[in-house]
Amino acid sequence: MVNMLKKTLTSVCLGLSLFVGLVFINITPALAQTNQEAINVLFWNVESGGSDSAVIEDEIADLEDQEGPFDLIGLTEVREADATGYVLAFGSNYTGITSESGGGDRMVIVFNRDRFALKQTTELVEHKGVALNFINRGGNLRFRSPFVATLNDRLTGRNLLLMVNHLARNNGSNSQGGFRAQQAEGLVAWAEDQALPIIMGGDLNLDFNLDSGEGNESFQILFGEDDSDNEEYRWIRPQPLVQTNFSNNRFPDSILDFVTVASQSENFQVIESRVIVRPGDFPDDSRTSDHRPVFAVLKP
Repeated sequence: MVNMLKKTLTSVCLGLSLFVGLVFINITPALAQTNQEAINVLFWNVESGGSDSAVIEDEIADLEDQEGPFDLIGLTEVREADATGYVLAFGSNYTGITSESGGGDRMVIVFNRDRFALKQTTELVEHKGVALNFINRGGNLRFRSPFVATLNDRLTGRNLLLMVNHLARNNGSNSQGGFRAQQAEGLVAWAEDQALPIIMGGDLNLDFNLDSGEGNESFQILFGEDDSDNEEYRWIRPQPLVQTNFSNNRFPDSILDFVTVASQSENFQVIESRVIVRPGDFPDDSRTSDHRPVFAVLKP
């Protein structure tokens, strides 16, 4: 649907109204160009310890066929040995970079070379003295360090930052996720120091409950108590709100996976945002992921 929109907007008559996000926008030739510049973004936790890589590759190919082409992709919970196959499953015009941290739960940034060129990547262990990861007793990084790519948009000539995250579920015996809250604070401090637009997403473990409309402490740090405060990050809420994870229903009716923007976040135009629900995806089994992909179309 999105790709058809991007291809046909230039032929839409003046005066036609399109419902985008929460407002009606009058389509003009200038708006048609704006939507051609929109960025298709996908984040997905592919569950490294509970899925079959061959099945995930097939599902990625199906996503590319049915929902793509994508411009920017963030994968979490990726076994290092599976990363190349996942990137190739999107297509020959995609490039992927795998994080150094994460052990068996790596993160992969994937971008469409037809649209973007990579300038640099970095993994954030700390920012201004706030730890975003730490070294455990075995001498290894305990969690996944926020993974950032600086990318140049070939279409517009502008640069942006893509960050993929898989925030800590807990800190050892601390089931309240004390370190996750610290990670959220560090992410806010980092975003405040950036001049480029930021697209950030992944499995953030923010435990947003569909019934109460509330998230955990880290959710409040990133977005404010009810996601209406003027915080550094802006959640691109999917429509409709749909559960994104199953995991033996340990976190029922909740959203763990997010697409967010920051640094000039008020300038991002939302064309579409949704959780991709596929027939039979939940409950998952030993071959498939226990998370659903989250998808958004954005114009910085």
